[in-house]
Amino acid sequence: MEKEKWTAGARSKPRRSPVRIPECDNSALIVANKLTLIGRVTNPVIQKPRAVVEFLSQLWNMENKTHGRDLGSEKFIFRFEEEEDLLAVLRKGPYHYKKWMLIIQRWEPIVSEAFPAIIPFWIKNTWYSSTPLLRPNSPYNWDGT
Repeated sequence: MEKEKWTAGARSKPRRSPVRIPECDNSALIVANKLTLIGRVTNPVIQKPRAVVEFLSQLWNMENKTHGRDLGSEKFIFRFEEEEDLLAVLRKGPYHYKKWMLIIQRWEPIVSEAFPAIIPFWIKNTWYSSTPLLRPNSPYNWDGT
């Protein structure tokens, strides 16, 4: 059996130069979303964004003060009329739905599939002790002393 020779086909078209995307002014977009929260479910199999929007509107008791909608399989958005309402919602967090955490952040003009990705936690110390909880040379000390 003879070896076939490879022959060069027709020359391909020359490559085009990259397309430049012009700078755009996002200031109107930033102002329009100033009072917006964006959220993400942590378990999309169990947590459906449309149900989360309905649940949170009722939980916050703000059905007439905010407009929420789902943005697909994992994300949702809430637009508020008043800054005070938005801040009150953030102060009362974090939130969960069907035993799974919800990630809720203030809208930011960033482009990332991972946004939102932060769950802030507030820890309140309800006791104070002047006695150290761990003794020197205890096997439970975290620093090995």
